[in-house]
Amino acid sequence: MKKYRLLLLFILSLGLPLQTQAAESESPYAEMDRLVTTGQFEEALDLGSRNLEDWEGDPEFDFVYGLAALEGGSPNDAVFALERVAATATDGVLRERARLELARAYFVTDNLTAAEILFNVVLTNYPPQNVRQNIEAFLQLIEARRNQQDASFNWSIASVIGSDDNINSATSNGLVDTPLIGQIELDRAGSGWPANRRPILQYDNQFKI
Repeated sequence: MKKYRLLLLFILSLGLPLQTQAAESESPYAEMDRLVTTGQFEEALDLGSRNLEDWEGDPEFDFVYGLAALEGGSPNDAVFALERVAATATDGVLRERARLELARAYFVTDNLTAAEILFNVVLTNYPPQNVRQNIEAFLQLIEARRNQQDASFNWSIASVIGSDDNINSATSNGLVDTPLIGQIELDRAGSGWPANRRPILQYDNQFKI
């Protein structure tokens, strides 16, 4: 009898490492989603950053990580995460939501051409009326920002005539590549935008499709 008890204990002990490993590998998605839903974006971003190496490439993780990064002050990280989801997600709803938030991330990072293209892509899929209205508002903001940049460009070009400075220092040919959209042309004002002139946007609710 004692021999059977020892055998049972041995078998149970073999299962403990497997249970521990499963607990350690549990996706942080649910907790990150809860944090984002309650507006705790920096906490969600911190949790996602600590799990990025293990969960990067998982569409649900990348999406909620992208939202946390976008709202938590790391829009460039949001772009990379949301591009992965928009390009690879097999769930149609998740893919469309990723495209919408990616367009917003492009806007925040002043990639106006990419933002405009992607907003219009989402419009072609007949989103709900409230989403359509939000997109149209963003498209108007894009046009307004371009007009403001054009005015700034026209004013500043005179100050650099005769110098060798490259006005658009982002790239040598004014083109950048994105995984989702491909090659896009930077606007004439370059990739930078003075912080004291950058429009401030507040989002009370997440866009949902």
